[in-house]
Formats: sequence, C-alpha cells, structure tokens
Amino acid sequence: MNHRRLRPLILLPIVLLALVSFPTSAAAGPDSRTIEAYDDCEAMSFNAAVGPGTCVGDGETTFDDFVGQLLENGNKPNEAAKDWDFSRENFGVDPRARLKIVNKGGEFHTFTPVAKFGGGCVEEINQLLGGLTPVDECQNPVLFVTTGVISGGTISLTAPKSGVQRYQCLIHPWMVSTAIIED
Repeated sequence: MNHRRLRPLILLPIVLLALVSFPTSAAAGPDSRTIEAYDDCEAMSFNAAVGPGTCVGDGETTFDDFVGQLLENGNKPNEAAKDWDFSRENFGVDPRARLKIVNKGGEFHTFTPVAKFGGGCVEEINQLLGGLTPVDECQNPVLFVTTGVISGGTISLTAPKSGVQRYQCLIHPWMVSTAIIED
C-alpha cells in the first residue's frame, strides 16, 4: 500500500477535529464566563444542625464555627463566612454571554439575578447577620429551581443585553457577584 496516499486520509480527521475543537472567534458565538461557588461545610455538624443532606462536602468548617463567623463578620460581601463565596466578585462579559455556574462546595447555592443586594431567603441566617431584609426575589420560589445548583452540579444562565447585573446566593446573601455588560 502506498503510504503517501494514506497521509491525507489520516490528516483529514485531525484537521476536522482541530476545526471543531478550536473554533474561530467569529464562529464561537457569545462570550462566556465560568463562576464557581465555594463553601467549606463539614458534613456531620451541618447535617446534625440543619438536616440530613444539607452538606455533602468534605470541608473543615463546623456548623458552630460557621455561625460564629456570621456573628463576627456580619453581612460583608464575600466575607461573612470564610470560604463561602463566588470565584468572581466583579467581571466584564459580552451582552447575552453564557454564564456557567459550577458548585464546588458541599451545600446548595443559587446564582440569582437580583435588583439590589440584601438579605437572603433564610430568616435564621438573616438574623445572624444583623436582621437583614430579604431581597424581593425571595418572593419567587421558582428562582431556587432556575438559578440553584447542587453540590457538584452546573447550571447555565444568560447575561442581560446591557448594563450591570447583580447576582446573589439566596441562601448565603454575602455571596455576591456583579457582571458588567460590555458593548
């Protein structure tokens, strides 16, 4: 068999794979960003205090330490509880870009668009943080389904067409992120 004739046949799938795997920017479509949600819950103490399945992670922060952090730090954005945060506090993104939210923690989190930052939907946490008022979005329980992500899970959202969009975890209200839509 002539090896010179085989070379184009062998190279064709490699070239096609390269075109599919590395599209040009014109073919790639809208910009995208990945945002990771983190926490450090220690499963045994969280599940005993809140209920089975609350934490499925292997973190080191006990529930009592978590509560102590909330009482000490209050509702400081991305600081109320050590290691409970989003990977991007502020970021630029193209209009209508895809946002991929990956939960790397042991608890359920939401990445919910909110009109303004405020308290979350869990009254006990709001009280620990100084009596915060829940954000208006807490009135819509569907948001827990459409913007919530389980431990180890991923969801995708679409950024708005323009402006600034605030995102907040409806459970842990100090977990916030702001997208600046770049034209």
